[in-house]
Amino acid sequence: MIMMLNARSRASVKAGANKFFIDDDMFPQTIDVIRTRSKPLGIELITGKYTEIIFNESFFGALVQYPAASGQVRDYKSFTEMAHATGTLVGVAADLISLAMLVPPGEWGADIVVGSSQRMGLPMGFGGPHAGFLPQKMN
Repeated sequence: MIMMLNARSRASVKAGANKFFIDDDMFPQTIDVIRTRSKPLGIELITGKYTEIIFNESFFGALVQYPAASGQVRDYKSFTEMAHATGTLVGVAADLISLAMLVPPGEWGADIVVGSSQRMGLPMGFGGPHAGFLPQKMN
């Protein structure tokens, strides 16, 4: 979220774009962390279904879970295209092992992907509590 906030265009900053969308089918602990981090930064969180959100120039970013917390594998391509049409960046919290079978988020337009490699069997002291990954699209 903070990376997307800092990556806003000059026009978005001038326009005061401060809304961040979170799909409601994300892990609750992820939503809680985002809520905590957004308050001191003045970010307005909008939660809801990814199929119902309507983006405008007041949004700077969005985050979805892949696969979703419910276990569903969703096609976020049209969601990402709709977000990008208004200059909104799209982040994905992804399960690393699932990406061996699923379409990689970069192929459907995700700008940032985050996740943990704990499921790869790394011990708890390896790289912090556990190693994570954070690829981003370079323009």
